[in-house]
Amino acid sequence: MEDEYEFLFNKYCEKIRGNDKTIQLIIIKSCGYKFILHISKKATLKELYKLICNELDNFKTISLYTSNNNSNKVPCDTSLLINYIKNNNLRPIYNIPNPAVYRFYLDDINT
Repeated sequence: MEDEYEFLFNKYCEKIRGNDKTIQLIIIKSCGYKFILHISKKATLKELYKLICNELDNFKTISLYTSNNNSNKVPCDTSLLINYIKNNNLRPIYNIPNPAVYRFYLDDINT
């Protein structure tokens, strides 16, 4: 059974690293806590907000930003996340050959 788990887990990790179907994000809270998320390239910004709330067991209002000084707020709407990344010229935080990973800043203090 453990061999099956290891095999499936390794395949899952390879799929994520391949970046063919998911977007990898590092989310940073204002307190400095960080976590990584994987989300479908077909996901909307609203789905991203929901995923973050689920990850944190926080169902209050949150705000996401593309910079750490709480400027460039990310809207919570039905726009596709991948289009938002492209239209706002967001760049991966790591260089090739590393996987494309994007950074977003989370404000949940005022909630």
